[in-house]
Amino acid sequence: MDRIIISNDVYSITLPLSKKPMIGSEEVSHKVEMASGKIVKEIIGFRTVIDTEYDAIPATSLTKVIKMVRAGGFLNVQYPDLDGTDKSELFDVTVSQMGIFKFHNGSPWWRGLILHMQSQEVS
Repeated sequence: MDRIIISNDVYSITLPLSKKPMIGSEEVSHKVEMASGKIVKEIIGFRTVIDTEYDAIPATSLTKVIKMVRAGGFLNVQYPDLDGTDKSELFDVTVSQMGIFKFHNGSPWWRGLILHMQSQEVS
């Protein structure tokens, strides 16, 4: 898969993989300090985290992403996983950063978009 598909019940958008997609995992754990002063850490699992950065994206595509994010809830994201398979999971998607607005060949584009996605499920 050479793209990321983000969707909810109303919208769906297909974005190409960015130049530097970062797919990793984040530890989910609890730390507790015991009466003896010793700190005990219980690892619950790991969450998939995806960060994508786009040099430029059409304004129509960004509008769909913004509408899905503002609607709230988790979004279905299809992405290429580290093991080479295609995965589909629910993610909390946030628009971390947007750059400047420009016209490219007569159509509006946003530059410098960064999307941060964190999976709902802990594995």
